[in-house]
Amino acid sequence: MFTLPTQQTVTMLIDNYLARLCKAPGVPKQVFGGRITESLMPPAEYKMLQDMYAKIGCPPGSWDHLVRADCLAFGKDIRSTASLR
Repeated sequence: MFTLPTQQTVTMLIDNYLARLCKAPGVPKQVFGGRITESLMPPAEYKMLQDMYAKIGCPPGSWDHLVRADCLAFGKDIRSTASLR
């Protein structure tokens, strides 16, 4: 079953991994639920993902767990913290 990312997921993936890897302090952070759109993917990749998700009990087919307002707000956070060179 799909669950939304938790604060623990954000800390693990961004603070403890990505930010350290990039050596970037104070980065805007958000973890989104993702999307799979069959019509936008090569058939072999779509099949691979469907097979993988079936193993962990996710329903088959295309899905979208993104919230547009959250994505747009995150984009504004990135723009407000980015420096133009």
